Amino acid sequence: MESAWNQVWNSLDSWAAAPILAGIAFVETVFPPFPGDVLYIVAGGAVLSAGWSPWLVWVPGLLGCGLGTVLLDAVGRGSGPEWLGSVLTGGARGAGKLERARAMLARHGRWALFFSRFVPGIRSVLVVAASWSGMGRASVLAPSLLSAMLWYILLSLLSMALGINSTAASAFMAAYGRTVMAVLAVLVPGALLYRRWSGRGRG
Repeated sequence: MESAWNQVWNSLDSWAAAPILAGIAFVETVFPPFPGDVLYIVAGGAVLSAGWSPWLVWVPGLLGCGLGTVLLDAVGRGSGPEWLGSVLTGGARGAGKLERARAMLARHGRWALFFSRFVPGIRSVLVVAASWSGMGRASVLAPSLLSAMLWYILLSLLSMALGINSTAASAFMAAYGRTVMAVLAVLVPGALLYRRWSGRGRG
């Protein structure tokens, strides 16, 4: 696969790399089941191995993700976005996830949107839920785009470190996902218990 990636990217002019990378980021943003992060790392590694500027890895990702985020925000502000839950999460329980995301955003808002880009599986759902819940457009887009900027810097660095090794990229992202879920499994119950007991203390 690595040699095939080299052939594809070496056959392209530099002007063609940016739209392809942006397209990968856009599709991953509006349809999270698409393995866009792994594909982006591998494609970014091919771009760098061809001697192109690191800006051709980071900037297109931010632009593609930004465009997808604006689209999701617009859809969330439209009528009847509930059906998007199953589409965005790739499962029948997506609508329930959308409702839970909406409830969480009512409490944590901008911080939840900022950190959502680093948590697999909830990125796009939270953007739609935030818009659906009535949050202002700037309050939704600002933390989401800042998060996307940092995320694609991370993917660019991974492209430099892992190159076009798709196996290494897949293994890293799988390990990353497990680590994030493990951390959340500890932090979320801990935060809930803290709030419960601190509330009792004040009472």
